[in-house]
Amino acid sequence: PDAARELISEMNQAYSRTANESLRPDTEVFNAPLRWCGGSTQTSYAKTVPWDNYSVLFDDGFRDQNAETDALVDEAKLVEEWLHQMESPDIRTHESVIQAWVRTCTLEGVTKAESWALRLLEDPVMESVKPRLQTFHPIIAAWAYSGDERGPKKVQEWNDRLEKHSRSIPEIQPDGRVRGALVTAWRNYQKMLLKAHNEENTSSRSDSTLLPKLVDIANTCASSLKGLCNASCQPTQQKDPLNLFIEGHLFSEV
Repeated sequence: PDAARELISEMNQAYSRTANESLRPDTEVFNAPLRWCGGSTQTSYAKTVPWDNYSVLFDDGFRDQNAETDALVDEAKLVEEWLHQMESPDIRTHESVIQAWVRTCTLEGVTKAESWALRLLEDPVMESVKPRLQTFHPIIAAWAYSGDERGPKKVQEWNDRLEKHSRSIPEIQPDGRVRGALVTAWRNYQKMLLKAHNEENTSSRSDSTLLPKLVDIANTCASSLKGLCNASCQPTQQKDPLNLFIEGHLFSEV
């Protein structure tokens, strides 16, 4: 960040001396130092990287605070600070902030990312910054892969929220991948319960409290999948059909 600030400062000074518009730092220039996951950009100097692998990042669920998460939190705060210094941050700037907070792999980080995403949907001040469906992928993926008990509910809430706001912002209409995250959330919640149970070294896997819960999750997961499949077969007013992308459709055995 310090090197980027210095270069942008030099560009501003050069612009002040010459009034050459090509030297005036714009949004693309400010976005260039940010780690943004989301495909190619219109300029060759923007720093793009492959999508984060959320199934790997959240394989052990939300992380507790440690030196590594503290460093990631500090990085997310720097990205926030960078956005606040910009005159016209665009959607990629906000996506960088959301991704940075999710990348901390902490519950607090994902909650912070949600607050930024909600501003894009609900704050009138943000009306000029139009979100798209991929803006919310990191948050939904975090809840789906974390195995957290709240994961399925949070994924459903985000699906409902995006569906509601898609009436005014068609670009955020949930697709099959986003809807299918509900199945992934149930499956990972079940997986995390089994993992915790095995780590406790209990005498039997047919624990009187665990087994009914696993069966209930499996039934709920199957019902969710059935609902998604039924929805994909229904007539739709969308241009494209509701294609399903069910990641990890094999459920854990109970």
